[in-house]
Amino acid sequence: MQQERFAYLSWLRVLACLGIVVLHSFYGSIGSYGEGSVPMLLGMTVRSCLMWAVPVFVMVSGALLLDPEREITIGKVFKKYIARMLLALLLFSVLFYLFDRFLVGSTVSPLEALLRVYTGGGWSHLWYLYLMIGLYLLLPVYRLISAQAGEKELRYLLAVYTVFLCVLPLLNTLKSVKAAFYICTYTVYPLYFFLGWALHSGRLRIHPAAAAVLFLLGTALLAVGGWAAYRYDIAPLQKLLNNYAFLPVLMQAVGLYALVGELNPRDGRLLNGLDRLTFGTYLLHMAALKAILVVLHFDPYRHGGVLAVLGVCMAVFLSSMLVTLILKLIPGLKKLL
Repeated sequence: MQQERFAYLSWLRVLACLGIVVLHSFYGSIGSYGEGSVPMLLGMTVRSCLMWAVPVFVMVSGALLLDPEREITIGKVFKKYIARMLLALLLFSVLFYLFDRFLVGSTVSPLEALLRVYTGGGWSHLWYLYLMIGLYLLLPVYRLISAQAGEKELRYLLAVYTVFLCVLPLLNTLKSVKAAFYICTYTVYPLYFFLGWALHSGRLRIHPAAAAVLFLLGTALLAVGGWAAYRYDIAPLQKLLNNYAFLPVLMQAVGLYALVGELNPRDGRLLNGLDRLTFGTYLLHMAALKAILVVLHFDPYRHGGVLAVLGVCMAVFLSSMLVTLILKLIPGLKKLL
């Protein structure tokens, strides 16, 4: 029964992992070969429509880690969760530095590369590890809230987070007059963390039809917004489209999460296996993408256009999963990845 309760989370995590790979593949292809062209406009529109992927990843983490039935002590937070993120950050920062040094010809010194680990100046997708370390540090406090807060208090927290982290920033961007009111946080990710738990625990329910409308409406707004922002070079809208606190992104993520949760599809052995490879795939996919676009100098827009970019997406996704599967056979890396 417990396994069935968590079954849909595997679907969401695999979908989110694939969504991130597709997002980065289109964005990377644009940056390398499609800037200033029609493919750029299409690619940025596709990228805008896939912004739900990272929030869904965070929501799944919230569903798993805020469950009061799961025993998580402060010691476990540091020894297991934070230690894993720090080790992954150090290991892959070194591997990516060697990648750039020997395959791309980077002249960055080892000392500067080490400093970039501290400042977040390494490969861009590693920002997610810093995010998870931040969430883990506050996890014991977040778990107190999830365990003790009633339905009314939890919905109040979600409403306050939504207004101050999504609605007011949107109004501040669209209007020249900025609100002076704020709450003592500057990141939207705790909102997604708690939303994942609220929807998973049933304290917040969204009808499947309403969830589908939320997802489709959010996607439509992002598609139109993405096309208009880059077609007419609207800088404020481009800024919003790069922000996971943008209201249509919230609509997308909540709609998809709630829809899959209400449908609660079963997970088979294959899906379970793929789910266990998602973290390693996330870490490795940028290396596979960079190898194709930068090292091999493959221009997808000269070899099939959008279809070729989709081919790059699948090649990156499958190769990253395969390498992750192989690496997990190495003692010590199984738990890390």
